[in-house]
Amino acid sequence: MKKIAKSLVFIFIFCLLWNYTFKILWMSDKPITQFYEEPNDSLDVIYIGSSNVFSSFNTTLAFNEYGFATGMLAGASQPFELVKYLIKESEKYQKPAVYVIDLYKACANTATEGNIRNTTDAMKFSLNRFDAINAMLKYSDIVKDDSNTKSKDNALYYYFSFMLYHNRWKNLSYDDFSESRTFYKGYMLSSEAIEVNEQDNFVWQDDVQELPKDNLEILNNLLDYIDSSKVNVLFIVPNKVYMPSVNSQMNYAIKVIEDRGYEVINFNTLDDFRGDYATEFMDYNHYNVYGATKYTLYFGKYLKEHYNLPDHREDERYSSWYEVYERVKEKYKELTGNNFDDMLSKYKSKKSYFS
Repeated sequence: MKKIAKSLVFIFIFCLLWNYTFKILWMSDKPITQFYEEPNDSLDVIYIGSSNVFSSFNTTLAFNEYGFATGMLAGASQPFELVKYLIKESEKYQKPAVYVIDLYKACANTATEGNIRNTTDAMKFSLNRFDAINAMLKYSDIVKDDSNTKSKDNALYYYFSFMLYHNRWKNLSYDDFSESRTFYKGYMLSSEAIEVNEQDNFVWQDDVQELPKDNLEILNNLLDYIDSSKVNVLFIVPNKVYMPSVNSQMNYAIKVIEDRGYEVINFNTLDDFRGDYATEFMDYNHYNVYGATKYTLYFGKYLKEHYNLPDHREDERYSSWYEVYERVKEKYKELTGNNFDDMLSKYKSKKSYFS
């Protein structure tokens, strides 16, 4: 019995160490991996999209102000084809009141190796992950080898990512082992998010240009899935600076979605909300922490009111949300030397719809 007990203890310790090492080697500090850390059936909103999702919506601020919990299924330049599979992934663990889907990449082709891996490498090993990778390879040339021929060997690195990352131990640094994170419940707060880079004012145009064939197919496939799955969705067009062609193609995508009976909020055309291009952007594509604060207060209030979201602020099971919110405020002070609550108070006093 002692030998069996020792063996079980050894196996248990080995599994813990392997899991920890595996996460480090896989570079897994991402919004999606933090999504998996939340208890089942604990998230009220799931937000899906690319980097402007995790740079614009401060999930801990939304919780502190409105009491609902938001999960992020977002990756840098996340290909729009993955949205369907991320909803499927979420449904295994969560039953949110609404899925918020960022439309920005609906007009782009971002099926490059890095952009696919930003999302699929962070997904748990499952048949759905395999399906997501298969779908991406359909729209990408990334598995072609030097002879320009499709290679199953190259594709294997997407299905079994550890084959690619197992040698990363040679490049590990202190940061890989520290508890300091860039993401806080899916929200990104880093030195880049503090930067203020003035952008030229952008005015939304009404021109319409048809989506490319693949993009339209991907959008319709997603809408077909939503029809069949009966999940509640809200599409949004983020406030940013758009190229003219993307602006006009986005107008086409909006029409396709609305014709199918789904709601779209275009944050570039609202009468009562607009990011300040001089002070609230870190680049043409992303809010900084100031724009994110303003956006979270506005959109968080909208979600709270329109989807009858619960208030978990008195629920001890959600205590981690306050803990992470405090770390966000500490990080902000570390990066700016200023008090987060002072900045927040200024935004809350500007418009009555923030209160």
